[in-house]
Amino acid sequence: MTFNSTGDKLYITNQNGGTYYIADTIGSPADFPQWISNLQTLSYGGGLNGHEIIFSPDNSKYFVSCDATNEVRVFDATTNALLKVIPVGTLPQEFSLSHKFPYLFVTCTEDIINGNRGSVSIIDYNNLTLIKKIHTGTQPHGIAVDDEKDVVYVANRNVDANGEAPHHSGACAGRNGNMTIIDMNTLELVPGYKCELGVEPYSVALKD
Repeated sequence: MTFNSTGDKLYITNQNGGTYYIADTIGSPADFPQWISNLQTLSYGGGLNGHEIIFSPDNSKYFVSCDATNEVRVFDATTNALLKVIPVGTLPQEFSLSHKFPYLFVTCTEDIINGNRGSVSIIDYNNLTLIKKIHTGTQPHGIAVDDEKDVVYVANRNVDANGEAPHHSGACAGRNGNMTIIDMNTLELVPGYKCELGVEPYSVALKD
């Protein structure tokens, strides 16, 4: 879910299906039942399974990762009209965008690049084009842009049996995951950096 720039509309994706919802959120949290009863239902354009939603920095459009069709759909924030369909890697999941560079990053958990599972697709959110895909680690999911350091942190779940061999086993059942970092100046991984984490790291959040 995400709010628009003025905070009076809440956008809600539908993980299983071809619709998404907009709720008017004028009033206090006590009005929540009324928000839900007045949901506006819109169509992605098919059974696309919208996962994540995010607004562009200028709030003129919003992006939805559609994991059933391996694409990102871009909509006009005023009319909700479909502006562009951008093919990305397999099973697109989470977004993070830069306010310093015109880049939107989307983790594609099950993409295959040169025999490696998982990629991050990099989109130019101004001209709505795919710039490149980069393998960051096995099955990336969580992602967070750091505009102060010009980097992007990526949490790689690494649950696939053919993923990177962890240094050791964690206390929980399963394979340890890891974090890698993308340099936004080069759009390549920071050389030599891979931080092993616990089993199935799923999300990344950056404190301002």
